[in-house]
Amino acid sequence: MRHRRRARERLCARRRLSPRRDRRPGGLARRAHRDEQRRFRQRHRRRQPAGSQRLRRERPPSVLPGGSFDAEVTVCNQGTQPSYGTDVELRLSTDATVTADDLPAGGGPVPYLDPGQCATVTFPASAYAPDGAYHLGAIVDPHAWISELIETNNATTGGELLVVY
Repeated sequence: MRHRRRARERLCARRRLSPRRDRRPGGLARRAHRDEQRRFRQRHRRRQPAGSQRLRRERPPSVLPGGSFDAEVTVCNQGTQPSYGTDVELRLSTDATVTADDLPAGGGPVPYLDPGQCATVTFPASAYAPDGAYHLGAIVDPHAWISELIETNNATTGGELLVVY
């Protein structure tokens, strides 16, 4: 009898359990319940694909109707000839395509750019538009004063802008 108790104590010591805990009614049941809860949490945890990061959807910036804001625009010379300076027009578009028909928001000059060179310029802009969500876009050389090999790559949209009262 004594031999069996010592063997049980050694077994419990290896498993880091107390011999009395196993004798208590419900001791094993509590452990089993805890294990089941852990497995349930692991099964129902929100899974992310491997290598992905959690994306947080942020609200786009907002401005009051007629309010002013600063817009940062990066203009790149993708051609083979230097650009001796041009203009940029900022437009507020209700869709993702910016055209000259969209609402004007501001603009200004772009400095000299060598081929392959980019410049980031900050322009003051204003939102004289009705309430709603708009795409802020930029059109470089809006009047086509500079002859280019490709004239179709002069407009792009940036982020969304909310005009709210």
